[in-house]
Amino acid sequence: MSKGKAFEYATAISFYNYINQHGGTAQIVNDINFQNVKNCFNILNNLEQDELLNVAMIGCIEVFNLEPTLQNMNDILTITIAPDFFGQTGDVRDVILIKS
Repeated sequence: MSKGKAFEYATAISFYNYINQHGGTAQIVNDINFQNVKNCFNILNNLEQDELLNVAMIGCIEVFNLEPTLQNMNDILTITIAPDFFGQTGDVRDVILIKS
């Protein structure tokens, strides 16, 4: 079990909720990578889950406020979780936000 992976889930969910609650449209790619981080999150107790969700939402709001591309609510935001092997090739992004 990895708290880092659980935090990836909390981050993805925070972006999803924030965008959808503020007039935009976000979707999550529900693939094996997302299921993996979701399972890590679900193993945690409720207090740990709440803490991760609170911290992730703070980060989400900060990124949203600093990134004009995210503020454009006309485009759909697709949220994906990078596969583990991305880190082996030097790509350190875990939660990927794609505007279309």
